[in-house]
Amino acid sequence: FTPPYAGTSLEAVACGIPVIIIADKDNLISPLVDYGRGEIWSIAFSGQDTIKQYNNLLEYKNNNIDKVEKIAYWYKDNFFIEPTDENIARAFELN
Repeated sequence: FTPPYAGTSLEAVACGIPVIIIADKDNLISPLVDYGRGEIWSIAFSGQDTIKQYNNLLEYKNNNIDKVEKIAYWYKDNFFIEPTDENIARAFELN
C-alpha cells in the first residue's frame, strides 16, 4: 500500500522542502526512507508534536543548508530519472 501523499512527500524532499508526515501510531506508513529523517523530514503523531517537528526542521534547515541540499540531491538521484526518450521507452516497455 502506498499512501496518497507518497509522491508529493518525495518530490518536496527532493526539492529541499521540509516535510512532516502526520501519522497514527497504530498505522504508520512512511513514503520516505530513513535518510534525512529529522533533518529534512519527520513524522508527527499529534498537533503538539507537529509544531515541535516543524520548529526542529526549520531550525535544522536554517543552520545546515548545505546538508539539506545534499539530502535533496540524494533523493533526486535515487528516486528520479531524466525523462530521455530511452528512459521513457524503458519505463513503459516500449522497446
